[in-house]
Amino acid sequence: MFISRDLQNYILNSYTEDGDLLPSEFEKEFNIDYYNEDFREVEFYDKPLNDLRVLL
Repeated sequence: MFISRDLQNYILNSYTEDGDLLPSEFEKEFNIDYYNEDFREVEFYDKPLNDLRVLL
């Protein structure tokens, strides 16, 4: 699976020196308090896709 560097940074969580979680830009933009990262799936497409069968 290919993920662009920008997209990877957009969804990446970081931590303070004390180990506290800092939300990703994705979480901030969509006002998400928590989601289980084990179920996260991301893929980057170079061209826009309109076919839902391909997207799923």
